[in-house]
Amino acid sequence: MPVAWAPSEADVAGRRDVRDWLVFSVDPSGCRDIDDAMSARRVGGHLEVAVHIADVSHFVAAGSAADAEARARGTTVYLADRRFNMLPEVLSEDVCSLHAGVDRLAVSVVWVLDADMQVVRTWFGRTVVRSAGALSYGQAQDLLDGRPAAALGGRAQAIAGALGDLAAVMRRRRARRMAQGALELAGSEVAFKFDADTRQVVGAAPKPALETHRMVEEAMVMANEAVARRIADAFPRAALLRRHRSPTPERFARLGAALGARNIPVDCSSSAALAKSLLAVARDEHPALALLARAMATMAMQEAEYLAAADCNGAAELRHYGLALDHYTHFTSPIRRYADVV
Repeated sequence: MPVAWAPSEADVAGRRDVRDWLVFSVDPSGCRDIDDAMSARRVGGHLEVAVHIADVSHFVAAGSAADAEARARGTTVYLADRRFNMLPEVLSEDVCSLHAGVDRLAVSVVWVLDADMQVVRTWFGRTVVRSAGALSYGQAQDLLDGRPAAALGGRAQAIAGALGDLAAVMRRRRARRMAQGALELAGSEVAFKFDADTRQVVGAAPKPALETHRMVEEAMVMANEAVARRIADAFPRAALLRRHRSPTPERFARLGAALGARNIPVDCSSSAALAKSLLAVARDEHPALALLARAMATMAMQEAEYLAAADCNGAAELRHYGLALDHYTHFTSPIRRYADVV
């Protein structure tokens, strides 16, 4: 049962109060642990976009028993019918979770964008927020597509406008990353069709990605990159970063052989070249072959890893190959992932 908790004056002291901003979250239907929320507003001729992340570190002090247990677990584990939380349920599903209509503590990244949707100024800090709506991906997509959302009442039109601004920014940013060599690999969610009479799975297919999926994903990548740059500047030796090293050519041998059997060239000399090759397969070949090519490319990748900035010899070793970013970390999911709490 939820607890009747609200931040005290002492909790709020020193924080930026953004409770009058139109903040909302977009998550899978039925989500109970809401790590992140977003906002977009027009201020002085500029567009201001923000990502607000649950301030778990306010409640989980370094070295405390809760911190030790969270560190030991590392992450929340989700199974088909249950989950094993990294944090106590009272924190993960209530006090830390950015539910609609209640005051919650957050750490926010706020960008001011120019007319070309380029970042001209970034603000990082602790905030107090009050979400105006906890949307499912489907509800958010309905609003983006101009369909009504009765459950949101009088806020629907304002949230739809903010969603439109966010979608436009993230669409442009994603296109820029893709042009720089970011990879879109296998990992699509699969939908299963189940026959209740025979209790058998009778079909399976990848679930189509909604624009809202990509919008939220890109917003979180944008926040993670910004925080990575910030902590790398502030703590050039101790910053906890996440890198994805370039794969060796030998890892692509199976992919090259499989596509070569169909006389399809594949260029693995860089992430940009690989992305272009996979895009060509998706455009010109059977969808099943395109899916296989992306899966094989995924298997050829190195594992991403955490490291302290001092463990790298030069900026090139910090680069995230798959995302085509020079700096990256995990910041946006502190309710379910310990690295983000750090």
